[in-house]
Order: sequence, then C-alpha cells, then structure tokens
Amino acid sequence: MSFKILAPAAFVLAALTMPAAAQTVMKMTTATINEDQHEWMKRFKDRMDKRVGPAKLKIEIYPASQLGTIPQMTSGVQLGTVEVWVGPPGFLVGLDQRYQVFDAPGIFKSREHVNKTLWDPEFRKDILALGADKGIVGISIFSASQTVFVSRKPIKTVNDFKGLKIRVLASRIERDALARIGAAAVPMDLSETLPALQQGTLDAVKSAITIFVTFKYHDVAKYLTKTHEAIIPTIIVASKVWLDKQPADIRTAVFEEAKAVEPGTLPFANQFHAKMYNTWVEKGGEIIELSPAEQAEFVKRMSTVGDEAVKDNAAVKAFYDKMIAAAKRAG
Repeated sequence: MSFKILAPAAFVLAALTMPAAAQTVMKMTTATINEDQHEWMKRFKDRMDKRVGPAKLKIEIYPASQLGTIPQMTSGVQLGTVEVWVGPPGFLVGLDQRYQVFDAPGIFKSREHVNKTLWDPEFRKDILALGADKGIVGISIFSASQTVFVSRKPIKTVNDFKGLKIRVLASRIERDALARIGAAAVPMDLSETLPALQQGTLDAVKSAITIFVTFKYHDVAKYLTKTHEAIIPTIIVASKVWLDKQPADIRTAVFEEAKAVEPGTLPFANQFHAKMYNTWVEKGGEIIELSPAEQAEFVKRMSTVGDEAVKDNAAVKAFYDKMIAAAKRAG
C-alpha cells in the first residue's frame, strides 16, 4: 500500500528536479547602429520573439562593432561563436570572391531595382547559397545605401579624385573603380576609418550616408559628394555550425522570418535616407553633385569596371553574369 502512495510523489519530485531545456541564444551583430542594418535586426527579433518565443530562442543584438571588428565578427559566424552577421557582401570576399560582384558600378538604377534583382527567385537562391562550404548560410538580402564619398576637401570634378587615399571595401572591383579615377584604394575596417580620416591617413571615405551621419563624420570632413554609381546591398548570414544544431522548427522560422522582414526594408530606407541627407546639412555638412558633364565622365570611366575585374575568374564571372541577367529581368 505504501508503495502505491509514494510512487506518484516520487515521479513528481523527479520531474521537478529535472533540468529545464537549455535556452538557445542567437547573437546578431553588425558594425553599424541606428540605420538599415540595425533596423533589420530589430524587426527580425520582434518577429522571432512572437513566433518562437524568447524562452526558447533568446535573440541578442550587438550593433556598432560590439563583438569586434568586421573580420572578427565574420570569423565568429564561421566558427559558430557568433550566430548572425549583418553587413555588405563586399566584406565576405575573403571567404568567396563571388561576393564582390555587388560592388560593380553602373548596374543598378535605383534601390527598387536592386531589390527586384536581389529578390529574383533564381538569383536570390544563388546569393544565399554562397559561403555554405565556408561555414556561413545566407538568410536574407536587401538593398541598403547609395554609395557616396565624404572628404576633407571638396570633390567637384573627376580630376579632384586624383591622388586621394580613399577607404573602400576589400574587393578588386572597389580597388579597380578608384584606379579609374586616379585615386588610391585603402581597404579598412569601419571601426578604424573615422580616426584615419581625422588624422589625415585617409583623404576620403566611400560608404553610405547612414554611416556618415550616425558616426558624426561631419565633425571631421564636411564634404559629401554624390556619384550615383553603386548601391550597397546588405546581406545577413548565419552560422552553419549553429543552424545545423537547431531543431527543425527554429531553422524554418529563421529562414521564413528573415525573408518576411525584407519587404519592409524599402519604405524604411527611402524615408530614413532622405532624413539623413537633411541631417548632414543641418550638422554643417555640404552636399556636392557632379555637373552633368562630370557625371557623364565619371560613369564612362566606371562603365566597364565590373566586366574587366571578373573576366579572369571563371566562378566570379559566372556569378556576375547571373546578376546581370537578373538585373535585366528586373527592368
């Protein structure tokens, strides 16, 4: 009789003392803050919290290079110590040279055109598959920022670029583009760029208005020149090591919710970027537009950069050709 009374109590005690299922942590990181990339992470977290719940998947957001330099962050994704990195594809060329094709000037007409190209079903699948053999898995991509130049001295003509030391992404296409206008390309991590500009190690920086306003470049270099030749996409990559360990419901949720965030990025970016240009001027910065003749000359020099840079690498050229085909389908 005593056995029948005590057994249920024993089972209850065992259940109470069993360890709870371990909470999964997803650390998401980027070099920027309070702009498109940071906004994507916040929206993704909101969707995942509602779908999966923080008790099962705790998402932590680390903007502004809180987890290290961009190479340290992307290496962490490969190793599985960082779960998700958000940033321009050009920073991943060390893993796969095909990531550089997005830096090619003169391909995209607008942010809308970029998104149509990136979200072309066939091409989107190819983009997100890059890096899988290197430990990273693409989960989302969207159009972010028009490239602009911020400089210590005004750049009003193509010849004004000659001899300048300009920070760019670490891809051949970026380096070759600057060579066409007589400038020296200096690949550099974002965390080092502003001090280098302030100290005169750099004469100018090629990046996005969101970077320049957020990190207060107007206090160091007030001249911003629009050249309209390229738009920097943002790619989101997850650690394959981490993803492979997750249950099917979390893996499915990651891919589906990452894609679901994408449509809202365009209206946010259009409104946000317009505000950033206004802020630049309010903070004492100056915006320079090349004259029609200078813009035409700039475009002429840039027009074949992509074709020339990829022609000697079969894999890169094949992927570049896929991008061109998708851009044509996009209109």
